[in-house]
Amino acid sequence: MQVMSTLSPTREQPQAAVVLPAAPKVWMPAHYFHRVHDPASFAWLERLSPTVATQSPPLGNCFGMEVAYLALDLLHWFPSETVLAIPFLEAVPPEYFLVCSSGGQRWWCFVVLRNRAEKACALVFDIDPSVLLIAGLGLRETHIEAATEAVTCGRDFSLAPNAAVLCPMDQRPIRYERLSPATQEYFCLSEGAAIGSAPGAPPGLAGLLTPRSLPQTAAMEVSIGSRTLGLRMRVNDDDALMRFLDSLGGDCAGGVL
Repeated sequence: MQVMSTLSPTREQPQAAVVLPAAPKVWMPAHYFHRVHDPASFAWLERLSPTVATQSPPLGNCFGMEVAYLALDLLHWFPSETVLAIPFLEAVPPEYFLVCSSGGQRWWCFVVLRNRAEKACALVFDIDPSVLLIAGLGLRETHIEAATEAVTCGRDFSLAPNAAVLCPMDQRPIRYERLSPATQEYFCLSEGAAIGSAPGAPPGLAGLLTPRSLPQTAAMEVSIGSRTLGLRMRVNDDDALMRFLDSLGGDCAGGVL
């Protein structure tokens, strides 16, 4: 963009054009909801249970892939280290992504082992949606011996999860809530406005009672509360400060002020 200066009082000596730097990009959310029509895949996922022991992992077809379900805890390293614990693999996984059930009441992590269309396959695990708070998630090969609880580590994979979180194409808004009366804390993750649209005002009672068509892609909104925090606060919601920080340079993933 070029802006001509208008400060010079003489026309005989026009000022040179001033080239302004491009506006820095505002911090973009790491994830958004994407609705897909695949009732069979979501129904298969809902039938899985992490508490039911089986001789071999349940196998199925999900989202066009051959999938094996493993009842493992991916959060062994989380949140002190922002990596998810996955089994030892033969090759580097090309991708991983998250999926949630209708209404967002249950969540899964898919680790793709092979993404060729004719032989795509993946592992799937139950996951806690709080991992969405960390943009720089990675994967770490981890084996925990059941008898001794000894932990063996393998490779670290610096992969970011796919930004799209798959959810059913139904008319049930996504809203996950976790309340802790003992510690007076809450965590809420919900579906926001359609991607690319301006956020609207909260609907009134009539709007809540009237069926509405939900967008195929929608932003995520997160709300966290704790008595430990002395102030009510917004997180990553000041557009002016985000632009100013981007203009100062730096490419850090974050830290402590």
